[in-house]
Amino acid sequence: MKKRFAFLALLLAVLLLTACGQHEHQWNDATCTEPETCSICGETRGEALGHRWKSGGCTENCRFCAQSAHYHTHIDTFPLLSEQEVVEAAQKALDMAGLAPSD
Repeated sequence: MKKRFAFLALLLAVLLLTACGQHEHQWNDATCTEPETCSICGETRGEALGHRWKSGGCTENCRFCAQSAHYHTHIDTFPLLSEQEVVEAAQKALDMAGLAPSD
């Protein structure tokens, strides 16, 4: 009986150790914190997406972040401003406040 159990344990270990070479990976999507992961063997590829807080469509459910796609906050999303747009807006605000640097 002990030999049979040892043989089955060894067989199971061999199957588990060679599983990645014996199947087509079934990739689960990457998340903010985890790269793509094979649901069969656990192998990973790529990198985690990182938090996409800029778009309000973050796939992670951090429970405290309103930017998570898991919460229906009904907010509008906007693209980020270019560097030039930020500089122009800052200059306009300084001008309106009378704080523009003098030339």
